Amino acid sequence: MSITGLAIKRPILFIVFFLILGGLSITSYQNLKYELLPNLATPTITVITAYPGASPEDVENSVTKKIEDAVAGVSKSKKVNSLSADNLSLVSIEFMADANPDQAMQEVQRAVNGTLADFPEGVKAPVLEKFNVNDLPVLKLAVTASISPTELYDLVNNRLKPRLAQVKGVGKVKILGGTPKEIKVLARQDKLVSNGLSITDVYETIRKANADYPVGTIKDKDAQFGVKLGGKLTDTNQVNNLKIKTYPDGSSLSIKDVASVQISHKDEEISSRLNGQSSIALFINKQSGANAAEVTKVVREELTKIEQEYTDKKIRFNVAQDSSEFTLEAAHQVYDDLGIAILLVALVMLVFLHSIRNSLIIMVSIPASLFSAFIMMYALDYSLNLMTLLAMSLVIGVLVDDSIVVLENIYHHLEKGKDKRDAALDGRNEIGFAALSITLVDVVVFLPMALVPGLVGSLIKEFSLVIVVSTLSSLVVSFTLTPMIASRFAKLEQLSAKTIFGKAGLWFEARMYELTEGYGRLLKWGLNHKIVIGLLAATIFGSSLLLLTSNTVGTEFLPAADKGELSLFVDLQPGTKLEETDATVRVIENKLKAIPEITKVFSNTGYQNDGFNEKYSSNLATINISLVPATERTKSLSQLSRDLKALSMQVTGVKSRVSPIGLFGANEAPVQLLVTGTNRDSVNAAAAVILARIRSVNGLVSPRLSSDLGKPEMRLLADRDKMARLGLNTETVGDAMRMAVYGNDQLKFRDQEKETDTRIQLDVNDRNKTDQLMKMTFINADNQLVYLSQFAKIVQQSGPSGLERRNKQPSITLLAQVSGRPVGDVGEDIKKEIDKVGLGKNVQVLYEGDLEQQGDAFSNLGIALLVSFALIYLIMVTLYNNWLFPFVILFSIPLAISGALLALALTARSMNVFSIFGLIMMMGLVVKNGILLVDKTNDLLKEDTDNSMVNKALIDAGKARFRPILMTTLAMVIGMLPLALAHGGSSAFSSGLAWVLIGGLSSSMFLTLVVVPVVYNTMMRLKESLGTLLQKLFIKKAAATLLIIISGLIISLSSADIAHAQEKMPLSLKQAVTIVLRANQQIRLAEIDAQKAKYSLKEAQSYLYPQVGVTANYLRNVKPAVFFLPTFGINSASQITYDSRNLQAIPASSKNAYTGNLNVSMPLFNLEVTGNVNTARLNQGLNDSNIELSRWELADETRKAYFNSLIARQNLLLTNASLNRSERNLKDSRLLFGKGYANKGDTLNAWSNVELMKINCSKAQTAIKQSENYLKSLLNVSLDKELELTDTVGRQLIGEQEIIVADTLNVKSSKRPDLHVNDWKTEIARQQVKNEQSKYLPSLAFVSQYSMQAQSDNFNFDRYNVPNSFYVGIQLSIPIFTGFRTDAKVKQSRLALEQVLTEHSLLETQANLQIRNNLLSIAENTEKIKGQQNIRNAREQALAFVRARWQKGFAKYTDVADAELQLVQADNYYTQSVFEYLTAVAGYYKATGNIL
Repeated sequence: MSITGLAIKRPILFIVFFLILGGLSITSYQNLKYELLPNLATPTITVITAYPGASPEDVENSVTKKIEDAVAGVSKSKKVNSLSADNLSLVSIEFMADANPDQAMQEVQRAVNGTLADFPEGVKAPVLEKFNVNDLPVLKLAVTASISPTELYDLVNNRLKPRLAQVKGVGKVKILGGTPKEIKVLARQDKLVSNGLSITDVYETIRKANADYPVGTIKDKDAQFGVKLGGKLTDTNQVNNLKIKTYPDGSSLSIKDVASVQISHKDEEISSRLNGQSSIALFINKQSGANAAEVTKVVREELTKIEQEYTDKKIRFNVAQDSSEFTLEAAHQVYDDLGIAILLVALVMLVFLHSIRNSLIIMVSIPASLFSAFIMMYALDYSLNLMTLLAMSLVIGVLVDDSIVVLENIYHHLEKGKDKRDAALDGRNEIGFAALSITLVDVVVFLPMALVPGLVGSLIKEFSLVIVVSTLSSLVVSFTLTPMIASRFAKLEQLSAKTIFGKAGLWFEARMYELTEGYGRLLKWGLNHKIVIGLLAATIFGSSLLLLTSNTVGTEFLPAADKGELSLFVDLQPGTKLEETDATVRVIENKLKAIPEITKVFSNTGYQNDGFNEKYSSNLATINISLVPATERTKSLSQLSRDLKALSMQVTGVKSRVSPIGLFGANEAPVQLLVTGTNRDSVNAAAAVILARIRSVNGLVSPRLSSDLGKPEMRLLADRDKMARLGLNTETVGDAMRMAVYGNDQLKFRDQEKETDTRIQLDVNDRNKTDQLMKMTFINADNQLVYLSQFAKIVQQSGPSGLERRNKQPSITLLAQVSGRPVGDVGEDIKKEIDKVGLGKNVQVLYEGDLEQQGDAFSNLGIALLVSFALIYLIMVTLYNNWLFPFVILFSIPLAISGALLALALTARSMNVFSIFGLIMMMGLVVKNGILLVDKTNDLLKEDTDNSMVNKALIDAGKARFRPILMTTLAMVIGMLPLALAHGGSSAFSSGLAWVLIGGLSSSMFLTLVVVPVVYNTMMRLKESLGTLLQKLFIKKAAATLLIIISGLIISLSSADIAHAQEKMPLSLKQAVTIVLRANQQIRLAEIDAQKAKYSLKEAQSYLYPQVGVTANYLRNVKPAVFFLPTFGINSASQITYDSRNLQAIPASSKNAYTGNLNVSMPLFNLEVTGNVNTARLNQGLNDSNIELSRWELADETRKAYFNSLIARQNLLLTNASLNRSERNLKDSRLLFGKGYANKGDTLNAWSNVELMKINCSKAQTAIKQSENYLKSLLNVSLDKELELTDTVGRQLIGEQEIIVADTLNVKSSKRPDLHVNDWKTEIARQQVKNEQSKYLPSLAFVSQYSMQAQSDNFNFDRYNVPNSFYVGIQLSIPIFTGFRTDAKVKQSRLALEQVLTEHSLLETQANLQIRNNLLSIAENTEKIKGQQNIRNAREQALAFVRARWQKGFAKYTDVADAELQLVQADNYYTQSVFEYLTAVAGYYKATGNIL
């Protein structure tokens, strides 16, 4: 007996089984935890080591390299990254996905502990942190109170932090900001000097007095006692009174005589604020595996208790960010989509089955199939996250597939007259093989996805297993529960034209019959025109692939999620003080108040964190911004990002970038290029070339290097010989200087029950001034006082802000954001640009960030897709025991891919990880249509295998399977619509996947029903007419021909590229400027903005025209409205009476109500509308002026680039001339040496001079390449293109400038585009004032409406009475009171006008200054050129004279070398003077507004 027969015969057994299953699933569901994402396998361990006062170079050599060597041998490590910055070393070890994080932590800890002895003194103990993508903070809090900052920090650090760490589920609590208590011993340099002391003496005095000494143990008769000498200092007075020096006369010197001791706080390193209020930031992370939603809930409850306990201190915990809010929002959104999908699928079932009973039989399969999924999730410790909930939403349509097919076949048997039990059993047995095939195909599609490695594998594993288990359960349900219920409750519905439902059903069945017959005719035509169908299918598939190759459908790793949060990263000049950075951040915060979409502003100055990496520096800041929900915003996240960046860039000296906060934190740089090599200089040079090259890539925003040069440093150069003579050594001097400047905080003072840090250093006035630094004193071995100035000097220089390494090799990272294009498309363009750059063998470029993740994900998922494709074929081969029929069914997959790609293109979605999920899922779903067709055709052909019957069998099978195919596909497609049309935070991920399935299923349904039968027919004929040998020969010839064609194309393309690269491009200065103004992409961007302004004007003008609209409404009054009227009657006197206390309900409407309106309106008098038109017209002019501004700036930049290239070429000529002279001197020296007129030293000097000149020639050639590469980038030509500069260096390049400096310059009449742009802004500001003032005035509009209404309790439309109405009128609107909103806006617009006028005055002043300065520079360099020319002539004559004397033996070769050097210097000075002259003239051109 089959399982279906058992279910029909013993239904109670299966009812009990599913009831138990349901109870277990409810229990499992209640115990599941909420997470945003599954547990992602990205174990990373970071070793953080502080080395206070050390530069990046010192940190790298003394700490970082040692840690790298130690952790290099840790098992399963993937790569080791390191960053050496001021005072800090960060070494991150990234492990393989299958590594055990806890075991890896132990191995790294052991390896690091082995290096502690090698660290220099002053290095803090390394701290190890384990990082996982799931370990991002769940709560970010801002703590405030009515106590001092130091007391607040002490309270948070010592009491609240440990308390919160003990809350269930909390993993780590991190404090940012605040000023911990500290005892400062500040020594005065002048007092130390006058008393013959150094700061080391102060430290040693306090250190020796501040210690507890365990003496030992006394074993007395009655007990044993431990003895300890308590010497810890507990009071600042004790420190003040310590004797530092004793004189022979008995007098002494105390600490208080040379230093001040005070209870203070540490210098602030991080400043935190929430909405402008200073606070201490608390970041709370959950434990691995903990429920994020539950953790935030219990933490919030604990915070409430703490606030109540500390009411006297008014402590408040303000939530800056709560990640669980987005998690729960995403979960609830998916729940809503799930519910809507179930209702829509039920509606489809009702439409097709015409029976609520039959629809309920089908819908039972949904919860019954999901029971096992919940049990599996609980057993495997999975969570309710974005992926598992998405899987449940997507699988709804799949779960009903098997039951639909089974129930539809059962009804076929009922229509044949069988009783319910026999129909249920026979119907299931007949279709069981096809249902099994459909389910197994779905399963084998998802099993390879569950085995994908890496980050994507962790993301998709739970998704795949939920679908696999649910799908297998749906097969069991369709084999047991569905036929069991049908055997009891199935009923043939007899549609009657007497009811509305019956009429609708009959109408639907008539349309279905027409559609089925029409499909039969189409299929018959297709079978007779197979070539046409084949060409059409091939064209559709090929055209769809062009959508990918032409970048119409872009590629990226993950689509951007709108969590309503942004991170604004602020960078200032390296070396900026924290106070200055904080003041700048406050200015930005005030500007952010003008953006209405912002709800919270959480800033951290001195700290940056993008979710993966942390940076600590006084010139950095992060501003986390929370926004109103997406449904309440008129601007998208990308638009707000651009606005925020533009607003922050208005602040002087700020470099900013804005990143949306996504699933993995703030993705600061989706594009990351790691440049690594064996030599740091070559790596930095290659990175600079690549950075200049990729700036022109469309869509790339804010490209930059991860390490900035230019951080100011002071390097002390000590003379070791002098230092030794003075009795000092490097260690003594270094320790004393670090103590004086940074301070020594190794000592602890005991304060009640805890110890307080103590810092010993020079007074602030002595250590923060360069001149005071040289007065620092040291005590040598002879107890003598030595000043720093006696053996050292200060050199000002700049250095890198950080030194990076990858796998123990120097590296640097190029970072960039992306806007307007998918990351994958931008990455492809970057790769093409880098391929054009000739990098050395020792330099390597690695693609990191989203590009690396995308590459790994696409390759792994591509393999999974191919494996799924193969498994589908093999499963069907096994089931059909035939190799041909499965091959026919597979033709439905390419047709589905065409529809999926078209859907992505039409909805502007990209090809990303989730889209590929959809493609793989779609493969299993679309094959079912082919299975149903081929299975039915094979059943029909069993009776007659004659080939003449194939077409008839195909048509009959198509018509028989048309209804279930249509029903299952529509159920799946309509079930996907809520996900496709969702607009919540997680919709970015589900939407693209849903559109892939909708497009693929839709195209497959329409195309498979024709193409698969055509392929079936073709294969059957091919099987009989062609032999295996002929097929092999054909394949070999086709492959050989294709190989020859491809080889020829490759050779021709390569030849064309080589020929193109060898062409030279003649270029004059004027041509260069003309080409740049025509071809540079910045001009194109400005022109696009001008075009947008043109259409913006048309949009504004459209409001002046009549507005026509039609609305139609249908209402079904389930309970019609009523009027309550008094009860009327007639008394005995025949008079009408009424009773107002006894009201009677009178129906006020019918059950069906229809309304139709035609509305027409047009403004007659509305100054606000006309003002908007004027503003749009002015904006158009502004954008035209912006084009000229871009041209003006590019022209100046091009001139300077051209001059640089010319000067570089001139320098090469001069260097080559010097080389020739040096070689001639060497030749002469050898001749004179042979004759005895010169000594060996002269020859060696001459040879050395030749070699030096060769090095200078190499440098000059490199300078030419670098300068010309920049010029080529401006010209927008290939870097392989050779330039031939036709102009030469000289004043004639621009022309003699006879310019007379006037007393006054009329800049207002100049041609400067920036003044023109400001003029337009002024006009726009004036117009905006008028626009705001117009809101005081009334408006007049023409209005008209034609309306039709109808009501009835039935649908007899021909009996409806349709009254209509029509009115025409004028509408007057007068503003009376708007809550002072208009007044405020008018004042704002007037202030904006005043601001623009002030900017205009400032621009005029700057223009005057630029013109005058450039005129002065022109005059100065004109004289310098004349003077340098005379000097050069004199030195050339002097060289000839000295050389002649040397050849006669009257002079030494050193005299010739000196004269040669002086001539070279004269040439360089002359060239530099010409360059400065040309630069000044170009600056004058720009200052006066000239472009060409």
